[in-house]
Amino acid sequence: MLVSLHKRNLLARFVVDEAHCVPQWGHEFRAHYLKLGLLRTLFPTVCIVALTATATLATREEIKCLLKLHEPCEVIASCKRGNLQFTVVRKTTKDGSDCELLAKRLGNQGIFAEHYHSELTYAEKLRAYSNWMSGVTLVMCATLSFGMGIDKKDVRFVMHLTMPKSIEGYYQECGWAGRDGNVAHFILYYRYYDSYHIRNMVEKGERYAIGTFPETESLKEMMMYCENTSSCRMYLILQYFGESFHEYACDRRAVCDNCRRSHRVVQDDVTTICRAVVDLLGKPIMQLKGVNISLLVDVLRGSKAQATRDSGLYSCHVYGLLEKWSQPEVGCFVRFIILRNYLTDELVFWVTGLCQRLFTTGLEINRRQGLVPKIL
Repeated sequence: MLVSLHKRNLLARFVVDEAHCVPQWGHEFRAHYLKLGLLRTLFPTVCIVALTATATLATREEIKCLLKLHEPCEVIASCKRGNLQFTVVRKTTKDGSDCELLAKRLGNQGIFAEHYHSELTYAEKLRAYSNWMSGVTLVMCATLSFGMGIDKKDVRFVMHLTMPKSIEGYYQECGWAGRDGNVAHFILYYRYYDSYHIRNMVEKGERYAIGTFPETESLKEMMMYCENTSSCRMYLILQYFGESFHEYACDRRAVCDNCRRSHRVVQDDVTTICRAVVDLLGKPIMQLKGVNISLLVDVLRGSKAQATRDSGLYSCHVYGLLEKWSQPEVGCFVRFIILRNYLTDELVFWVTGLCQRLFTTGLEINRRQGLVPKIL
């Protein structure tokens, strides 16, 4: 059909909407997206337009490569939307992510909610979608299969029970709300250990260690966004997309959680402590002990708990180095040096079952300065 239209000069252009899905989904579960470049091969004189609201420089380059767009005209606007308010909430337990179960739990609390996921029948999906779009249902518990193509103007809240795999994906999902220009709220429930589940989904059967799958850097950026308790959320997002803004990029009507904080934040240079921790965990004997984040936090805080004594680290040179810091602050420090690649955390099968262990990465820490924000 396309060939026939082209021969009759009736094929004006190809438009690829949501073009970021070409590389993102093409490498995961829509392999035929990667073949869209055939359009340029078969119809070299027909214009191809690729549209997306959110794409990093790397994503834009990959889109051009996959669609075979050679030196195209690029029109780039800012990703900033002033009516979006971002909040990250730390959770201490693993929440169930099953959207059907969540909808039932909300129903038990008197909040009627629909659920939507890829395994529903077409009729079930249509009913849930229609009820939500018409306002019969105000709450939708859904997986990513629901988001594409949604255009409902008055969505006020988007809540993520677990963090997405990238800031790019997160901001795309935030595009579902606030389309009427009024303030929309985005609440992301974050737990560091959820990253293990995400890594497992990305590369089943492979090692869990950070650094073993292609989306590692994107996931680490997402985790660092969640761990950050001092920088403006909008600034972090715009910085990720390569935009230059003042460090406080929130509009007054939609101020993020970090910009709303009343505490004072200073930076501590912890390079010396980082070096000491890396030196300790680099010793062969430490690999046999199976040091995890919780134990390292206790050691740095100078804990006198029996587990610390049993570990043999009660008298090591890093014991009590951060005794004046609170437990959350020391935990933040340990996660910081992991996300900066000074340490690697892995899930391994141990004698007692599946457990977490910390390893050194071999990076030369002397070449980099370790600055972490400390809340006062």
